[in-house]
Amino acid sequence: MAYCHRMTGGCHFAMTRIIRGKFFRMGQKVGISEKVIDLELAKLSRKITVEATKLKGRLSKKYPAEVYEKIQRGIEARLAQLSM
Repeated sequence: MAYCHRMTGGCHFAMTRIIRGKFFRMGQKVGISEKVIDLELAKLSRKITVEATKLKGRLSKKYPAEVYEKIQRGIEARLAQLSM
Protein backbone atom coordinates (compact mmCIF):
# COMPACT_ATOMS: atom_id res chain seq x y z
CA MET A 1 0.00 0.00 0.00
CA ALA A 2 1.31 3.43 -0.90
CA TYR A 3 1.80 5.99 1.82
CA CYS A 4 2.27 9.72 1.46
CA HIS A 5 3.47 11.79 4.42
CA ARG A 6 1.67 14.89 3.13
CA MET A 7 -2.03 15.47 3.72
CA THR A 8 -2.41 17.02 0.26
CA GLY A 9 -4.02 14.22 -1.68
CA GLY A 10 -0.72 12.66 -2.69
CA CYS A 11 -1.61 9.43 -0.92
CA HIS A 12 -4.96 9.33 -2.70
CA PHE A 13 -3.19 9.81 -6.03
CA ALA A 14 -0.78 6.94 -5.31
CA MET A 15 -3.60 4.62 -4.27
CA THR A 16 -5.57 5.56 -7.38
CA ARG A 17 -2.60 4.63 -9.57
CA ILE A 18 -2.22 1.27 -7.83
CA ILE A 19 -5.93 0.46 -8.12
CA ARG A 20 -6.05 1.59 -11.75
CA GLY A 21 -3.05 -0.61 -12.57
CA LYS A 22 -4.67 -3.65 -10.98
CA PHE A 23 -7.87 -3.10 -12.97
CA PHE A 24 -5.90 -2.68 -16.20
CA ARG A 25 -4.05 -5.95 -15.67
CA MET A 26 -7.27 -7.79 -14.84
CA GLY A 27 -8.99 -6.24 -17.86
CA GLN A 28 -6.18 -7.23 -20.20
CA LYS A 29 -6.50 -10.85 -19.10
CA VAL A 30 -10.14 -10.94 -20.21
CA GLY A 31 -9.79 -8.63 -23.21
CA ILE A 32 -11.32 -5.38 -21.92
CA SER A 33 -9.82 -2.21 -23.37
CA GLU A 34 -8.16 0.44 -21.21
CA LYS A 35 -10.71 3.03 -22.36
CA VAL A 36 -13.61 0.96 -21.01
CA ILE A 37 -11.78 0.47 -17.72
CA ASP A 38 -11.10 4.23 -17.52
CA LEU A 39 -14.79 4.99 -18.05
CA GLU A 40 -15.87 2.50 -15.39
CA LEU A 41 -13.31 3.81 -12.90
CA ALA A 42 -14.51 7.37 -13.57
CA LYS A 43 -18.09 6.29 -12.78
CA LEU A 44 -16.96 4.65 -9.55
CA SER A 45 -14.90 7.70 -8.61
CA ARG A 46 -17.91 9.98 -9.05
CA LYS A 47 -20.07 7.69 -6.91
CA ILE A 48 -17.44 7.56 -4.18
CA THR A 49 -17.08 11.35 -4.23
CA VAL A 50 -20.85 11.81 -3.90
CA GLU A 51 -21.06 9.37 -0.99
CA ALA A 52 -18.06 10.96 0.74
CA THR A 53 -19.68 14.38 0.41
CA LYS A 54 -22.93 13.07 1.88
CA LEU A 55 -21.06 11.47 4.78
CA LYS A 56 -19.13 14.67 5.44
CA GLY A 57 -22.40 16.61 5.51
CA ARG A 58 -24.02 14.16 7.91
CA LEU A 59 -21.01 14.21 10.21
CA SER A 60 -20.82 18.00 10.22
CA LYS A 61 -24.49 18.20 11.22
CA LYS A 62 -24.17 15.53 13.88
CA TYR A 63 -20.92 16.64 15.51
CA PRO A 64 -19.77 20.16 16.35
CA ALA A 65 -16.63 21.51 14.71
CA GLU A 66 -14.55 21.01 17.86
CA VAL A 67 -15.15 17.26 17.79
CA TYR A 68 -14.26 17.09 14.10
CA GLU A 69 -11.05 19.03 14.71
CA LYS A 70 -10.16 16.75 17.62
CA ILE A 71 -10.66 13.69 15.40
CA GLN A 72 -8.56 15.30 12.65
CA ARG A 73 -5.73 16.05 15.10
CA GLY A 74 -5.83 12.45 16.30
CA ILE A 75 -5.62 11.13 12.76
CA GLU A 76 -2.71 13.44 11.94
CA ALA A 77 -0.89 12.40 15.13
CA ARG A 78 -1.35 8.73 14.29
CA LEU A 79 -0.09 9.26 10.73
CA ALA A 80 2.94 11.08 12.12
CA GLN A 81 3.67 8.09 14.38
CA LEU A 82 3.37 5.69 11.47
CA SER A 83 5.68 7.75 9.27
CA MET A 84 8.55 7.57 11.78
